Amino acid sequence: MAVFTAAFLYQFASARFSNDHFDHLSKAVQVLHGEYPVRDFLDPGRPLTIALSAVTLAMAGGTLFGEAVLTMGAIATGITLVFWLTHQVTRSIPVAGWAAACTLAIEPRLYGYPKVLVCVVAVWLAFRYVDRPGRAPAAALGAWGGVGFLFRHDLGVYLALFAALTLLLVRGWRDVRGLVRDAATAGGVAVVLVTPYVWYLLAHDAFAAGATEGGAAFLRAMRLTWRPFQLGPGPDGGPWMRHNAEVWLYDLFLVVPVLTLALVARARARLTPELRKVGALAVLCLTLLLFLIRGNLDSRLPDVAAPSFVLVGWLLTVLSGPAGEWRVTARRGVALVLAVVTWLGVVQLSDWNPVRRLASAVIRLPGSVTEPAAGLLGDPLQFWEREETTHVRGLARWMRECTAPDDRLLIFGYHPDAHFSPGGSSPAAYRCSMPGITQAQPISVSSSPDCAANGSRS
Repeated sequence: MAVFTAAFLYQFASARFSNDHFDHLSKAVQVLHGEYPVRDFLDPGRPLTIALSAVTLAMAGGTLFGEAVLTMGAIATGITLVFWLTHQVTRSIPVAGWAAACTLAIEPRLYGYPKVLVCVVAVWLAFRYVDRPGRAPAAALGAWGGVGFLFRHDLGVYLALFAALTLLLVRGWRDVRGLVRDAATAGGVAVVLVTPYVWYLLAHDAFAAGATEGGAAFLRAMRLTWRPFQLGPGPDGGPWMRHNAEVWLYDLFLVVPVLTLALVARARARLTPELRKVGALAVLCLTLLLFLIRGNLDSRLPDVAAPSFVLVGWLLTVLSGPAGEWRVTARRGVALVLAVVTWLGVVQLSDWNPVRRLASAVIRLPGSVTEPAAGLLGDPLQFWEREETTHVRGLARWMRECTAPDDRLLIFGYHPDAHFSPGGSSPAAYRCSMPGITQAQPISVSSSPDCAANGSRS
């Protein structure tokens, strides 16, 4: 509970929504206006994410408060599980606290909460299966895989691979009957959960196209991002310390799973439950790294941080394990250096000093809760806008004051925040490349929100 509370307060005290967050929020608003994904607007495979946001928006009266509670609560739950899972494989509260603190301080994006929550819950369920194999744990693992698929289709693929490997490591080829039984149970439950959604896609002739496009995007996403350490400015002109921190964390998240798999392979037939757990976890970490990391590392590394820090924590305790007396001292020194350097790397990626930020939130209580809450419960247009995107605020205000509820608006460029902000009126038809985009109502946009000056409708 203490970990959850600290993680939630840390995020809530400085609540921020990036424009990418409004990609699914704008679609959630359309759901509240009676439209449906795929049928009425483009959905790249996040039906449950959109549905949950629609529910929270409805409960919070169209404000961002419900979305903040949902996303921050999910991330705080994930970080709490990081603490618990790390403690389970290390039996060390300090190492578990370090892993949870790193996951929090690296600042997962709020809109990426499914990547944090779905993955660590899957690891927790897999650990339960390793401890007590059977149909019920296998069914739970399969059910969560189905839920992950509905959050994001690619997460379902990653979790299917993770679940299959977990079952194989536990049952092995010596217990083929148990392996087949549990695999059928997990797969059957997952299929039952996703079948209604598949039927929905088939009913709107979107299954084949979605599968083809999704498969192609899935293959395009797989890559390794190699970047060298350097003493000068980074490739994008940023500070060299921040660039090197990104490189360090990426390489750490890549090397640690490989070393873990080497240790698991070395054990062979003498696999302990602990090695089975970290072996499956290592494959999941590598999979997430290969498919989720692309482009800017600072915004992508948090997507894979939660399970990765569990694995790094385990390796730190392995380095501190029994050996000759002088070797113990040397290995513990190496583990301490790795932990400190990794923490410093995480701090470099944070916009504020994490320790100071949490301390400030605690000291300012209850203001650190009431002030953000008041903003989140107010007009979203005033809360989330930043100085550098005031042009979007002007466009959103024009949409709110100068359009009718049944208008269809076509906005050029990527401005999902503008689609979200009109509030009481019908949202813009976020159709992108969907058929029917020609039905959009043409408009003329000016920097002035005055309808009379700009012409209210064209």
